[in-house]
Amino acid sequence: MKKIVILFFLVSSVAQALQYNLSPSFRTYPLSGSIEAQVKDEFLIWGNSQSSSDGSTSWKFGFIQPKAIVGAHGFIEGQLSLFPISILELGFSQSMTERYYESRIFNCENFICKGRMNRSRSFVRLALGYESWVSLITSSQSRNSHTDSSKPLVDESENIILKSGGETLNATTVFLGYKILSDTQIGLAFRDVKAQETGVKNESQYMVFRVNEGQESWTVGVGRYSSDFSASNISVIANYSWSWGSSISLF
Repeated sequence: MKKIVILFFLVSSVAQALQYNLSPSFRTYPLSGSIEAQVKDEFLIWGNSQSSSDGSTSWKFGFIQPKAIVGAHGFIEGQLSLFPISILELGFSQSMTERYYESRIFNCENFICKGRMNRSRSFVRLALGYESWVSLITSSQSRNSHTDSSKPLVDESENIILKSGGETLNATTVFLGYKILSDTQIGLAFRDVKAQETGVKNESQYMVFRVNEGQESWTVGVGRYSSDFSASNISVIANYSWSWGSSISLF
């Protein structure tokens, strides 16, 4: 928790280049929703992040990005990312969720649903593009833990059961999209999550439609979700994002 607070004040201490974001999201199956707010800063370490004279966006630069995130579901996270080049992100985060609610899906008499969930996560994200095609690949590993190890643990973000005390989750997300207009994309998103010790997992595949208009973006997707604890079923996702302040990040 101290690390999160320290990182938050580091991000907030330099106000001239901060970017803010507010993002509500919703999923029909398994039913979930959240509202998150974040603040981030960026420090250029090499190259030029300005657009060229022909209007094209430069990608030959690197920077450091500290970020703080809070969520209405009792979530707070501090994150630090290194972009050795603008299309590659190497990140680490420390988060805490103070869970004050019962699970809608799992029987909380048999599992740990409430209380403090701690998560340490490291991840790699790579963005690639060619003409109108774009792709984003993310691979992450997170260590999830809870102060109460008397019963198996509900991971509310991934909708799976972890062993008593918590365990490590490995996740891979792949997005492949096509720009049908300068501000509009359609694409396919795939996500796979697996617990390292017990092997429990979930999978999802969505067809996604996204529109960006200045500081705002809308994303909707229709697809299928399944896990070792939920039968395969149709799922709809929706997200709205509102950002303000300057940013050199390409994704």
